[in-house]
Amino acid sequence: MIMNEDIKITRLQDNLSSLRKLAGWTAEGLGNQLGVTKQTISNLETKKTPMNKMQYIAIRAVFEKRCYELGENQILKQAIDILVDQDIDDVTGNEYVNIKNGFAEAANAAASGVSVAALKGIISTIIPGAAIVFAVSDILEHVNLSWLELNENKKK
Repeated sequence: MIMNEDIKITRLQDNLSSLRKLAGWTAEGLGNQLGVTKQTISNLETKKTPMNKMQYIAIRAVFEKRCYELGENQILKQAIDILVDQDIDDVTGNEYVNIKNGFAEAANAAASGVSVAALKGIISTIIPGAAIVFAVSDILEHVNLSWLELNENKKK
């Protein structure tokens, strides 16, 4: 099934903070990439401002560029695929919510400079038994650690 564009826009806004952190950016950093203020990013992340189609297109383009910069086998691309582009939902919607929460925890940990092994533990704790845990674990096994290196550079 092809997902409705409005659902993709909603899911990008729902996961914007996590995706931004996985890209290695602060709200100000993402804002700079888009030519907007960090307050605009904050308003989108907190849903004070609904994301429109033009914002969606611009943010996706910036994330696509970042994925290209990070190279193959990195978590940002996989997170976008899973959280925004795939039609993941069970009857109650719990599977998507669990996956979203798992990635949010992983993104917060990644932004703090946590190791890949710890990220795997966080995700498997948040979404136990979900089939996606195996896919995410595999992704993390082969993750490009550029975002961790970026985090280290920010601390210097």
